[in-house]
Amino acid sequence: MMDHASASTPGGAPGKPIGSARPPRRITLADLMILVVSAGLAVTVLRLYYAEPATYRGAWRLAEVPLSLKIWSQVILAIPFLALAAPALLLLRFRAPRPDRQDAFHQPGMVACLAVTCVSIHAALSATMLSTLPMVPLANPATTFLATVDRSGGAVIIVWLALVLAGGWRPSRDWVDRSGRALGVLLILVYLLSIARFLPF
Repeated sequence: MMDHASASTPGGAPGKPIGSARPPRRITLADLMILVVSAGLAVTVLRLYYAEPATYRGAWRLAEVPLSLKIWSQVILAIPFLALAAPALLLLRFRAPRPDRQDAFHQPGMVACLAVTCVSIHAALSATMLSTLPMVPLANPATTFLATVDRSGGAVIIVWLALVLAGGWRPSRDWVDRSGRALGVLLILVYLLSIARFLPF
């Protein structure tokens, strides 16, 4: 029986092994630098968020605030890191060595990062536009960004369901896709917590 890894092309000439495993993509210094830049941008968003008047942030410390809101006030600190890690991982996915384009768009981690990146771009544009409107003088762009991008977990749910229903769920074993999948799961949890914050307890 012909070995799977040594399969040839239909013409009989040796070709690219069918379904052969690609060597795992190793993390490089350039990869780490890109991730550090995304973390730096996330810190900048948090600094803008905490530049908001204390009257807005002080409400989180009141004793009568529900527990769900107190938990959310801590979860929200992780949102910019998760949201801005998505475009960074998306960029890393297209750095060599990279999978074929068709294979890449079947990877759940890649698809999750693409969905989150689209939501983050929309959130950034919305925050910029609202901050320039004279009728919204108290609009903090960081607060607007966080209030929009916390829904990116819902986008991940939609694209993952579409990927599963289309039979295109093909995860990769490399660290980029695994990181994208972990990012997607975390943002889904954030999305669920963002809904739970409106519960009266």
